[in-house]
Amino acid sequence: MKHLALLSLLALLGACATHAPQQRQPFAERAAAPAERPGIGTGSGEWRASPVQPANFARAWGDRPGGTAKLFYNDRAGVAAMLDFLGGEPRPASGLQKCAGGLVCLGLRDVAGHWLDTKELRGHRIATGETGARYEIVVANESRRRIEVVLSVDGLDVMDGQPASFAKRGYVLAPRETVAIGGFRAGRDGVAAFRFVSVGDTYAQRRHRDTRNVGVLGLAVFGERWLGTPAIPRPENRAWQLGGARAGTPPDA
Repeated sequence: MKHLALLSLLALLGACATHAPQQRQPFAERAAAPAERPGIGTGSGEWRASPVQPANFARAWGDRPGGTAKLFYNDRAGVAAMLDFLGGEPRPASGLQKCAGGLVCLGLRDVAGHWLDTKELRGHRIATGETGARYEIVVANESRRRIEVVLSVDGLDVMDGQPASFAKRGYVLAPRETVAIGGFRAGRDGVAAFRFVSVGDTYAQRRHRDTRNVGVLGLAVFGERWLGTPAIPRPENRAWQLGGARAGTPPDA
């Protein structure tokens, strides 16, 4: 059972690789052999304007999210392998799709405003990307209350590029608001753009030497504590609100 579970995890992350039988070779050659796996991940690209401002937000249940979701991605060959592993007939799932218990809609689009080709199979959504292309994550608040959304790419929090955690603070969305997240935050005024790159060139590999979660976008949604009055402006209540790009405005190429 453990062996089967491991195979499943590797396939979903696009990490499957074929290994030739081991042969004796000099230590220097073994050390120099490339360890990069096939597929794509996300690199930290060029700076893009995307200002934010502080947003006072007290979470209703602390670091326990009201809903979570994952969206997998890979290149065309990797997606085909993942779908084949899952088995069955996938259905189209491009554009904004409800997730996290219906609290939000989530989707990926390119610089021209086109949604990435995405399929859904056995509860997994898998998007197809192309090496070198820039993309953004689009999130829509489906509720009538403010929410806080914490996002991760390849296991890294989009706000600081460090390992993801529910304790990290994210973006606050007004009721029915839709926002576009275009990169890892690089200060209050901009982001380092999301670009599809080889696994060896990903931000996760270059900064943390860790590719275990490459190919996975994570999302957690937090509800707001209702006090009848706005939350007290304390450091622990400070999240962030986008003051620039919105989903209705495609990013520049």
